Amino acid sequence: MKGTRNVSIIEADRKAEDGKRGKPAVGVRELKAKLSHYLRRVKSGERLEVAERGKIVAVLMPAGAAPELERIMELVREGRARWNGGKPAGSARPIKTRGRTVSEIVIEERR
Repeated sequence: MKGTRNVSIIEADRKAEDGKRGKPAVGVRELKAKLSHYLRRVKSGERLEVAERGKIVAVLMPAGAAPELERIMELVREGRARWNGGKPAGSARPIKTRGRTVSEIVIEERR
């Protein structure tokens, strides 16, 4: 069947990438076949990438997603930011500060 090879390639890529990125990806054909299953996962708060021919073409996320996340995705689409979906690694050149950190001050104020 034509296209079956593409699905298996996407599956192999997804399994390899899931370990690296820690987020799920699903092929268009599989999404169509199991739409209810994937919608339940998205409703429970999961963010899901949709791949077509091995490339991510869409991201499904809950309708009530945080406005900050939507703004981040907008910056990514515009090419002004990059994000692989993981936690931020921090700056390669962190800003040097003097005195106490903000977290130290907050902890002290809570006492």
